[in-house]
Amino acid sequence: MERAKSIKTIKNSETFKKEERKLNMLNYSMEKIFSRNNTNNFEIREELKAESLVHQKIAKAKEKSETIKQIQKAIEKRWEDLKDNPKRMISSILDRPRKSIVMDRIVKETSDNNTIIITEGSEIKELVKEHFHNWTRKRTTDAGLFKKWESEYTPLKEINKS
Repeated sequence: MERAKSIKTIKNSETFKKEERKLNMLNYSMEKIFSRNNTNNFEIREELKAESLVHQKIAKAKEKSETIKQIQKAIEKRWEDLKDNPKRMISSILDRPRKSIVMDRIVKETSDNNTIIITEGSEIKELVKEHFHNWTRKRTTDAGLFKKWESEYTPLKEINKS
């Protein structure tokens, strides 16, 4: 009778329930522990600890296996980058940050010397497009400038070509 009462007390304790949930997740039956002829709380507790340690070792081995797989995958990716994309591999090894320009606002000066801030996305894109279109436009050059600097760029007679 004493054994039945102590088993019932243990089954109702919060620690026991927590351990039982852990073991059930690992498909282990608690009835197996109680069916062994454990006579007191200490023996049951020791049996639970032993089973828990076994399952913890299994979980750690699985975790280590996953870590090794992730490391292997990273090594393979780095090797592929070395062959196919050395720039990305070198940037990754050197841990270079990716530099990007964020244009969420543009400051523009109007014709009457007022400054305005534009935050509308489509308007920003249009202004940037227009800016770079004008910046790279074909420029007209003054032929008179070439004649002015021609004497500066003619080879000096004092300097031997060889």
